[in-house]
Amino acid sequence: MALVFLGDITYPFKGAIRLHECEVFFQDKVSIGNLEGALAPTGLTVKDEYAFSLYNDSSLLQLAQQMNLKGLSLANNHTADFIGGTERTLRLLGQQESIQYFGLQSQSTCVLLIDGITYVVLGVCSPLTGAVGGGEVPLEMLEGQASIGRIEALRKKFPDAVIVVYVHWGYELARFPQPADREWAKRVIRSGGNAVIGHHPHVVQGVEYFEGGVIAYSLGNWLLFQGQYLNKRLSYHQDADTETQMALELHVEKESLRAIVHLFQYSKEPHRIKHVSTEELDVCQMIKKLTPYVGSSDDEYKKFFYSLREGMGTPKGYPTLWSYSHLGGLSVRVKYLLIKVRKILRKGAIKVGLHRPYNWG
Repeated sequence: MALVFLGDITYPFKGAIRLHECEVFFQDKVSIGNLEGALAPTGLTVKDEYAFSLYNDSSLLQLAQQMNLKGLSLANNHTADFIGGTERTLRLLGQQESIQYFGLQSQSTCVLLIDGITYVVLGVCSPLTGAVGGGEVPLEMLEGQASIGRIEALRKKFPDAVIVVYVHWGYELARFPQPADREWAKRVIRSGGNAVIGHHPHVVQGVEYFEGGVIAYSLGNWLLFQGQYLNKRLSYHQDADTETQMALELHVEKESLRAIVHLFQYSKEPHRIKHVSTEELDVCQMIKKLTPYVGSSDDEYKKFFYSLREGMGTPKGYPTLWSYSHLGGLSVRVKYLLIKVRKILRKGAIKVGLHRPYNWG
């Protein structure tokens, strides 16, 4: 059996997305995904009517069997969209013997034994996504050096395991990762991690090998229905990009990992996922085009990132995260505060009718 990582999962009603054509794909694989929103929130109240609230129908749990889904991360910015939603989600997942949840401060990891190999997957969420670490059930947050310390502790606890950081980070629809995220991912590998696998941007980003490990900056979506959610309609202005998605398969080979890239296509008419191709990472032309910076140093990548046109890396009006260690982390904390202030102003603009988010349809 192989371990494969999937992107964001939002399945708002039974039959929302057809997966039947992919059943054969999962026959010899164990999968892990990001549960982007509460399970079965019927009757619950949204926390913020001016934000987009995502959720999943309980029928996803039956569909999870088709995907041989063994782990679901809750470390994302939509887990707590509903008052009481996280507790209900934990209760429902707790009734599933075959699925582990993780990404919480109280349960940060998922541990799987596959063909004699132990995999430890740490779920982490960046504040850049709008998520907060506190609340009803605190999430495991990306905290720069503190998170590196957790990786080192996991390596001591599991000296022979494959350690994977499964992280919700970056800006939505960005083509390239933030410089701080790439720098941090390389530190994870040097600190005992074997792979860093990202999600949240809703588009596929680059993948690269680094010192025997694998870094995938964004898998794109997986089961993410683009349509009606309560009184809002989710749509993206970059359909071609958000409809391409990746499942990343990992294999252990002596002292390093080998990655296989599975590309899928999401279709909105009808809503379904179709397998497109399977290639070794080394020969996948699409991934090569998305990762022109392979082998570059942190400083070289920062120069590359700085040269990008607006929106390719950082959206207009938002700050770029250059390093988590700059000024002892103070620089990043200030930028998180600026993002929070911008979010408050945006909410005010929506209230008075001066702004309507593009993805509300």
